[in-house]
Amino acid sequence: KPRIVSTALRAIADYHDPEIVALLGRYLEEPSYRNHIGESAIAAMRIQDNAVFIMPILERLMQKEDTFSTRGMGEALQTLGFLARHQKDKSMVLGFIAGKLNHPKQTIQVAAMRALANLQDPSAVAILSNWTHGDPQDQRYKAATKAIENLKKQLAPPQTLQTLREQVQDLEKHYQKLHKELQQLNQQWESIELPPSHSLSDESLAEETP
Repeated sequence: KPRIVSTALRAIADYHDPEIVALLGRYLEEPSYRNHIGESAIAAMRIQDNAVFIMPILERLMQKEDTFSTRGMGEALQTLGFLARHQKDKSMVLGFIAGKLNHPKQTIQVAAMRALANLQDPSAVAILSNWTHGDPQDQRYKAATKAIENLKKQLAPPQTLQTLREQVQDLEKHYQKLHKELQQLNQQWESIELPPSHSLSDESLAEETP
């Protein structure tokens, strides 16, 4: 049964419907061997990418951590960070995930570092920096370094936006140059003295007439 339910949960994950949201929330709490159903529900929640799942996952991790497998807990932490990445206030999720950096299992520590990268919170950089002064061959050193790199890329202005700003600046400079050249041309034109116009008199016209 757990395997069948897990397969079904993953199959419906792509469908966004209030009933599916409620269904995933119910199966998150479903007891099963090695929490297989609950972990499958979390995997489906990540695909749904709905912030409504943040608190249910957080509460489940806080209250029933011992029911998770090591891999399942790592995936849950990363999903939690992923779902909370667009929240204005990330302090609660940040604090919880950061606390797992001191977990007895190194695998969970690494997963927490990846979860902090998913969270996209600038303050996580300082937290992760504490793990970049050890053995470069340590998995936690590698994970922290990678997470910091990802955070800096995510928090940097988008390249397309930067390019657009540069193009606008170039256009402004070009406009100012054209405006200056136009002013110079106007000044030159105004300084030119045109010769007075001469009208032909009736006498001169008569003399030329055969």
